[in-house]
Amino acid sequence: MAALYAVLTGDLVGSSDLAANELDTLRQSLTEAVAKIRAWREGLVVGDVEFYRGDAWQLLITDPKLFFRVALFLRTTLRQHRFWDTRMAIGLGQIEKIDDRQISLSIGEGFTLSGHKLDQMGSAPGFRFDAPDWLKPRTGWVEPVLDLCDQVIGRLKPRQAATVCAALAPSAPPQREIARDLGISQQGVSAALASAGWFAIEQTLRFAEAFDWQRGGGGSPDGPE
Repeated sequence: MAALYAVLTGDLVGSSDLAANELDTLRQSLTEAVAKIRAWREGLVVGDVEFYRGDAWQLLITDPKLFFRVALFLRTTLRQHRFWDTRMAIGLGQIEKIDDRQISLSIGEGFTLSGHKLDQMGSAPGFRFDAPDWLKPRTGWVEPVLDLCDQVIGRLKPRQAATVCAALAPSAPPQREIARDLGISQQGVSAALASAGWFAIEQTLRFAEAFDWQRGGGGSPDGPE
């Protein structure tokens, strides 16, 4: 079976109310977040995050099991600024052609599913998900879990978002290092994570990353195949 990729397509919420320099700063923040994601694992991100139509963006990652972590990392990066956010559609699928110089010119199922899902979204921040027909029977849990994640992320205050963002890296530093980087106490980090619902986020990531996305088994609600 050909490999599945994850395509994340989004647009920035409220961008029409921003001045040109503010929109540039917002896009730069997203670009810097993707650079950090790239450092998680060699080859995880294909090309660069691409912006089009001013406030829309698209990203291709090679490991579908990490799409939850990537999606949450991008939104918590933006949520560190009180009025920044994005809506986001994730599509899993095979890719027929990859243009790593301009990701939007790539062709494949993941791009089609992600783009169609974004078109169906309203104006509010949030997540949507789609997968190939053969995988749908085993992934019915994904959108409800993403909805719960959206409720958690949407309530984060800037300091909570910054703390969760730091903890989301696959090899996250210990809390004392997060505290040093954020200029707060270790107790402050612990309190921010607790109030942000970090335990639930962490459990969600463990579940999603144990699932065998290539075959639709492993960590699914139906148990191992």
